[in-house]
Formats: sequence, C-alpha cells, structure tokens
Amino acid sequence: MEKEKEKEIWIIGNGLNKALSSSEFLSDEIKNELRKIGSLWERFTPLLREFRDYFQNKLGRAISDEEALEAVAESLSVLAVKADSLGVESTCKNCFSSYIKELNSEVFRKIIDVSMQFLALESEGFYTDLARSELITEFISYWESRLEEKEIVIFTMNYDGVVDTIFGRRARGGFAMRDFFRACSRVTIKKLKSSCGVFNDYVNSLGEDDWRGIGYCFSMDGLMDALDFKNVILHLHGSYKYWHNVNIGVDIKLDRNAIEAFYKCFSREELEWVPMVIFGPPSAKEYLIQKHKALSTQWAYFTQLLMRETQTNPVKFVIWGTRLNSDPHILELLVKGVTTNSVKELVILLEDNESAQELYEEIRRKLKNKSIKQEIPYKYVKYNSNRKLVDVVKEI
Repeated sequence: MEKEKEKEIWIIGNGLNKALSSSEFLSDEIKNELRKIGSLWERFTPLLREFRDYFQNKLGRAISDEEALEAVAESLSVLAVKADSLGVESTCKNCFSSYIKELNSEVFRKIIDVSMQFLALESEGFYTDLARSELITEFISYWESRLEEKEIVIFTMNYDGVVDTIFGRRARGGFAMRDFFRACSRVTIKKLKSSCGVFNDYVNSLGEDDWRGIGYCFSMDGLMDALDFKNVILHLHGSYKYWHNVNIGVDIKLDRNAIEAFYKCFSREELEWVPMVIFGPPSAKEYLIQKHKALSTQWAYFTQLLMRETQTNPVKFVIWGTRLNSDPHILELLVKGVTTNSVKELVILLEDNESAQELYEEIRRKLKNKSIKQEIPYKYVKYNSNRKLVDVVKEI
C-alpha cells in the first residue's frame, strides 16, 4: 500500500515579493521590476493618504489602504443613516451616499489601471526573466522533488504572477501545480470576440487547433482535475490575468500570447471586460469574492479543504509574507479549520520574529476563544535578502 503523502497548506502574501525585491541573488533589473509591482498599488495612496494618516493617529498603529478605505466607507455610511438626527440640511442628505459611490468608482478605475499595468509587465517578458534567473531555476529543481513527496496547496492573495512563476513551473517546461482554468471551447472563443479590431484580428489568426491561444476558461472539469492532481495554486483574491466578460458571463485567464492584443484594445468606457481583482474594505472581501464564479468556487474549495483535511490528517500550515491584517475572512477561516489534534506545525515567515509572534498569538487567542486549549507547534522562519529561496523552503 502506497504511503500517504504529507499535506501542506500555504498562504502567501506580498511579503514574498518584498523580500525578493532586495535579494542578493537577483539582478538589479529583476529587483527593480519587483519593486515596480509593489509600487503599482501606491496609486491608491494619494486617494486615501489623508484618511489613512488620520485613522493611524487615532488607532496608534499603521493601517493598510484597504483598512483606511473601510474606515472611510463606514464613517460615510453612519453619517448617511444619521443625517436626520444630526440635523443635516435636506439638500445634503444624499451627499454621503454619493461620496461612497464616487469613492467606489474611483477605486474600481484604479483597479483597472493597475491590472493593465500588470499585463504590460508580463508582455515585456518580466516573468520569463524571473524564471530564468539562477535563484529561481535552482529553486524550481528542488521544488519539483518536494512535490513528489508531499501534497501542497498554495493559496495566495497576490494579484501578480510571482507565486506562479516560482512555485508553479517545471524545470523542463510545463506546470508543476494546477489551477481551475482549462482551455476554452471553440464556441466560447467565438463568443469572446471583442468589438476591438486588434483583439478580433488576433482571435481570427488562431488556427483550428490553437483556440487556447486566447486564454483559459474557468471550468468545473478543471476543478475536478486540479483536485485529483493534488498540487494546486489558487489566487483567492483574483489575478491581473483573470477577467470576466460581462456579455456572455465567462471567467477567463488570459494566455500570455493574447495579452498584447488585449492590452491594446481594452476599452475602459465599454467595460466589456472586468478585472477579477478583490481590493476593498477587509470586511467586504468575502462578499466581493462571491460575485465571481471562479473566485467563489476557489473560496469554497479553500473552506472545504481546511475543514476536511484538518479533521483527518495532520497538516503543516505555512503563512508567508502576510500578517492577515487586511484579510480577516482568511484568518477567521484558518482558525476555524485548525483543530488541535490535526496540525502538524504552523510555520510563519515574516520580516521579523516579533511580527510572526504577534500573528501566532492572535491565532492562539482566537483558538482560546473557541475553547481550544492545546498548543499548536509553531516555528518562525526568517527570509531576508541574504538567504537563498531554496534554503528557506528547506527549513519549512
């Protein structure tokens, strides 16, 4: 009888990218591109800077743009409800609701802008360069051997393709880990033709046997295939490559060969294509996830995996590069799924031991509130600029 493989559930945040952007083992060009990925989200900073500074002073701690957005939205919602009791003039009673709508519209416009910049980055060959770097090629060889010995599911909140490039590829080409997207049918591809001539021309140029050149559609067959494959990477909050076509209701992951054509013809005015990227108030993220079939199915799988696996087989949990401050839905589900007799180990990788310890204590506190008293084995692993990726993961 074949020995059952060890199981690992990884949750990866933007801290991985940040650490890589200062690595001694990557070229300056690649590190600059990694910093550019991080700086793309700074486009929200001018919109929220004053609010963030105000609430940070009130709370006495640093907060993210998403936390600031939530604080603003909640404040405006309260004012809208309390307008009469506060003696607000009738001409301004609808102002607060209007401010909320305008703020949401501006955030959506910036999400589109950032998503398009991510597409441009891939079109310029960044991920190919990253995959070919000595640091990553060395790691991929090791990672393939780890996947032969273990069943690993990676959930990431990142929208970029760094996690996929590092963990999802095989040394000789192809994919070491799967997702829920598979080749679209010819019928679907025909329906997906955009009104833009450039994209239309690209779709028409595909041969009879090359329909997948536009991208990959979310499919339940893909879900079952991924579950059978065991080793899976899922973007819980979407990706710059995930787009929803509002005309026919299809969720698609763009193929890299289609990105240039898509990038050239995308129209912000028509909004025929909507990016599947979850950025917003932390308390609203689970609701936003449910609006997209692909993302909601991934979330359901995440939920079922946590509840099923942790009740039957010891699992190693790995939290890398996120304190989960802006993701309470993930933290709550993680705590709910963790039972004392089934966790082999909890490994946390953050910039410093103090931050990792704070996250661990928060998890312990939540477990205690659920009357779970047994301690969870815990380990802190440091990842900084002078450590190779392969050495770090071997320590996990």
